[in-house]
Amino acid sequence: MTLPQSSTANTPPAGPSNRNARNAEAVLTPQAPFPNMTFDTLEDAHRHYLSFSYKRGFGIRYNYRKKSEVTGEIIRAAMVCHKAGHQAKEKEDIQKPKPVVAERNKSTNARTECHARMLVKLRDKEWVVTEFNDEHNHPIFKKWSLTSFLRSHRHIPEEDKDFIKVLHTVNMETSRMMQVMAQLYESVEGVPYTPKDMVNFRSTLRAQNKFTYMQDTMDYFEQMKLQDNDFYYRCKLDDEDRVQYLFWVDGASRKAYKNYNDGISFDATYLTNKYKMPWHIVEKVTEEIGPLVAKIKGLREEMNDCINCSLTPEDFEMKWNLMVYKHRLRDHEKITALYNKRSYWVPAYFMHNFYPFLQTTQRSEGFNAVLKKYVTPTNSVIEFVRQYADIQSKMIKAQNKEESDSALLTARNWSWNPLETQMAQLYTKNIHTRFQAELQSSMCYNIKEIAQYTYQVYCITKFVPNYYNRSYEVYANPENGEYRCAFCKFERDGILCCHILKAMLQLGVCEIPVRYILRRWTWSAKEDLVVEKPGERAVMPEESRKKMWLHVNCNEFKGLAIGANETEDGRKLVRMHMKALKKDLAALNRETAKRAKRVNHNPTEATANQTEQESARDQVPLQQANSGPKARQKKQKQASASTSTTTTNETAAPSAMPETSETQVPDIRDPRVSNTKGRKRKKEFQKPLDIGRKEIRNY
Repeated sequence: MTLPQSSTANTPPAGPSNRNARNAEAVLTPQAPFPNMTFDTLEDAHRHYLSFSYKRGFGIRYNYRKKSEVTGEIIRAAMVCHKAGHQAKEKEDIQKPKPVVAERNKSTNARTECHARMLVKLRDKEWVVTEFNDEHNHPIFKKWSLTSFLRSHRHIPEEDKDFIKVLHTVNMETSRMMQVMAQLYESVEGVPYTPKDMVNFRSTLRAQNKFTYMQDTMDYFEQMKLQDNDFYYRCKLDDEDRVQYLFWVDGASRKAYKNYNDGISFDATYLTNKYKMPWHIVEKVTEEIGPLVAKIKGLREEMNDCINCSLTPEDFEMKWNLMVYKHRLRDHEKITALYNKRSYWVPAYFMHNFYPFLQTTQRSEGFNAVLKKYVTPTNSVIEFVRQYADIQSKMIKAQNKEESDSALLTARNWSWNPLETQMAQLYTKNIHTRFQAELQSSMCYNIKEIAQYTYQVYCITKFVPNYYNRSYEVYANPENGEYRCAFCKFERDGILCCHILKAMLQLGVCEIPVRYILRRWTWSAKEDLVVEKPGERAVMPEESRKKMWLHVNCNEFKGLAIGANETEDGRKLVRMHMKALKKDLAALNRETAKRAKRVNHNPTEATANQTEQESARDQVPLQQANSGPKARQKKQKQASASTSTTTTNETAAPSAMPETSETQVPDIRDPRVSNTKGRKRKKEFQKPLDIGRKEIRNY
């Protein structure tokens, strides 16, 4: 069918109340192209036809762009409706086997051989419209909100791409990015692209180093070595020069290890499925025996008591044997498998190991929770390494804040006990809060002597958090300052438990021995992990500053335009100030161009002006002017030049990395990647050892 050619398809109905709307429509609606209409460039012609098609309710695309055989430049072009042409028929390949996995049910844009088009030709350095047809044989959109979903009208502006790159660098989710852009555009409808367009753009960013990210990682490590003399890395390659193992450690971690080497956590579970790496030995007890425990009444409570309330391996084994005998589970395969690996997951088997405030793999799980905010499974190794450096910088800054709070702020005392007063002067703010919790929990117990220097601390309340309602045996000898508890909290967390504190209070001890105060928990314990440069202050790079102010100004200008558009006087006021602003900006650009010409003729004056501008901006002193990106690059070049002329002693590789190859290997290849996406979906439970499934509620 043929629809009317009038350009008023999307205009409001006539009437006195719509006079202002019609006037605005007349201004905003572009003129319909006509033969012999001229444009300066092909881009101008395409932009005009694109704007016209948006108001009319259809999309456009290039049908062809013909180049000159002599000059090689484009001399002819045809822009057609998005429904032009005929639907291509898929040829069935008999030799190609059908896929095993069912293909997605994709919707296609059926073409109807629409004849609407605009032909342009280059003539005397101008683009002239030679033919224009606006007859469509298909329905066109009547709403502009629907037209914006056509492919030709969906585009990401360059300034938005720059801002999205910043958000992509910090691994913000696409949905959150769209919320940010909706705030900048004042509405979701105002964003000229869809979440799918943003996903495709982010895929393009990831594909830029898809096959070179491991070599990029090596280059990044070499750059880090120039900035940090203590930075160390090593990799191991296979027979095909693919990376098998990668190890790196920075100077801050090596300095921390010298003083705090009593606890190290290794997490080798990053993207285990993608890179074909082994998984946990025992993932979670609930996932293994959850369905079984859910069927047997009382088994869940007995298993929790067996695992959490056993203080020694003998105690655990006795309770476990009684449990499996009672419920006839001796021959159960999964129960037997878990029992055989009990030393890897039952807390009673590592009560004397130093795991500060953690349980089993909680350290790795806790760090993974932080890591997931910075890294997603779609990130490559180079992105992981860079994000890890950002995480470490954040943690060092948080540690500095903790040290500052401990030094400047005074902790609020829960009591006037001398033990609490002593620890308030030594512990950091966070550790002192934990110590206060233990001191408060000591009020839930009473104590009686059962032998010389041996006491039984028993619960006088129904329940004590983290300790349940059982009794504990405590050894307390104030004469030689030796204290022990069956719960082994000091061995595991590095602070005294409430049971030992109860014994101290009972025996009148007014000072905790130094042996029970770990240096790592004191506010003065932190070493200078990062070499600080005195007198320097971080300055935002000029490009980042431009991007930030561009979006801020666009947001404010749009808000002013929306507010002023309600009345005729407001619109006139905006137009008046816009004209004045254009004149001022034009004068500023002319003055800038003149200044640039003078700078080219007089470099000394350029240096003086640049120094004056840098000193005036943000009131940064002149001696701090060497903290910009260019200055840092200059320092890196000087450092690389100095290292090339001097000989340095390479730090010996850790003994835990045998058979490692040198890092300067040509044509290093990426590790093998699995074709399988995701991991087998498993049943979710409320928390470990809570066998009941999550309750599904309908709201």
